[in-house]
Amino acid sequence: MDIQDVVIKATQPLRIAEAVGTAPGFGSDNLGPVFARLLPEVFAHLDRVGARPGISVAHYEDPADDGRVVLHAGFDIGDQEVPDSDRVGVVDLPTIEVASVVHRGSMDTVVPVYEALMRWLDDSGYQLAGRSRELYHEWHEGDPSRNITELQIPITTSA
Repeated sequence: MDIQDVVIKATQPLRIAEAVGTAPGFGSDNLGPVFARLLPEVFAHLDRVGARPGISVAHYEDPADDGRVVLHAGFDIGDQEVPDSDRVGVVDLPTIEVASVVHRGSMDTVVPVYEALMRWLDDSGYQLAGRSRELYHEWHEGDPSRNITELQIPITTSA
């Protein structure tokens, strides 16, 4: 990741239909199977209620003491009316200020990008202000090297 690649911006509000699962930790080996279970659930729910899925979105909760991570994964639904189900809920993600960078390639190679982004935050006088969001602009199941994922880290300026 090159330092010029980082953009400070306010996010757009997102209204997403999501399912929630727990992974044993961060990293694609831990999160991948949870994504593989959650996204089809949300997609199937949207199909049942006649809604069109938009961009895929993920966001995380703070890790537990044992390293487990709660993952929220779903699709932007805009202003479509989508009822909740027993596994899928609709949430509004607020507009926040983020440091954003685009990762091109497999999620297997995303950890160094996150690490570089965190170093950039420290070097630039920003502080982490929450857990990351990921927006999956392009997803190529058969060729992950073509994936385009925007990583968004909530920030605040140092006091």
